[in-house]
Amino acid sequence: MSSDRVDTCPHGAPRACFDARPDSAASTEGGTGLVEVRTAVIVLASFVCAAIVGPLTFLANGNAPTAVLAGVVAIGGSLVALNALIR
Repeated sequence: MSSDRVDTCPHGAPRACFDARPDSAASTEGGTGLVEVRTAVIVLASFVCAAIVGPLTFLANGNAPTAVLAGVVAIGGSLVALNALIR
């Protein structure tokens, strides 16, 4: 018996099963984050728009539910608009 024994996987290929990585692990090693930069910019910009529109609506009307609704509408509208504008 030789001491140079090569480990084999159940498929018979030498070390092929042990060295293979799933596609998801290989794609995340390139330094990419959880989301793309474009997506992060769009989402953050839409929340900034909501953070501006909500308090301004509250100061104008003095009604908190209307200000929250204006902020939510600002998030939705700016997400759609920024997604179309930033390509």
